[in-house]
Amino acid sequence: MKESAQTLHTAHRDKNRHLHFLMLLLPSIAFVLVLSLFMRNRYASLHTQNEAPMAVSLTPIVVKDTTVNVRLAKTESEQRQGLSGTQSMAPDEGMLFVFATKQRTPLWMKDMLIALDFIWIRDGKVSQLNKNVPAPAPGTPDYKLSLIVPNDPVDYVLEVNAGFVDSHQIVVGDSVTIP
Repeated sequence: MKESAQTLHTAHRDKNRHLHFLMLLLPSIAFVLVLSLFMRNRYASLHTQNEAPMAVSLTPIVVKDTTVNVRLAKTESEQRQGLSGTQSMAPDEGMLFVFATKQRTPLWMKDMLIALDFIWIRDGKVSQLNKNVPAPAPGTPDYKLSLIVPNDPVDYVLEVNAGFVDSHQIVVGDSVTIP
C-alpha cells in the first residue's frame, strides 16, 4: 500500500512539474509573439516595396545659405521608397522627409546605390548630422542594414549627396528655411 501511495505521489508531482513548466512557458511565448508583432508594425514603414519611380517635382529649400532642390516625401509610400534605386543626384538636389509631428523615425539605406549625408531638422534648425553614410553592398539582407536614428524628435530629414555637409560647412544649429 505504501508503494502505491508513493507511486501516486510521484506521478502527481511529475504532473505538477509539467503544469508549472507550461505556466512559465506560455507567458514567454505570448510575450515573444506580441513583441514580434510590435516590431513588425513599428518597422513596417522601413520596408521598401517595388514601386514606380516618383514623378520628379522639386521644391527649393535653404540650408544655411545654400539652396537645395528637394523631392518631398510626405506620404508613407513616398517615405518607404525614399531614394532607393537612385543612381545619382545633382549636387544641389536632395529628398526632404516631411513628418506631421516631431518624431524619431529611423531610416535605412535599403536598395541605395549612393552614399548620403543626413541632415535632421527640428524647429527650423539643423539638429543632427550623419555624414557619409555608405550605400550597402548589393543584395545586403534587410536584417544586416543599419538604422540611422535621430537623437531627438525631428520635423524633417534632408537626404543629400555624401560630402554635401562638409562642402557647404553645415553645422548643428544652422537655419533651414522650408516654404
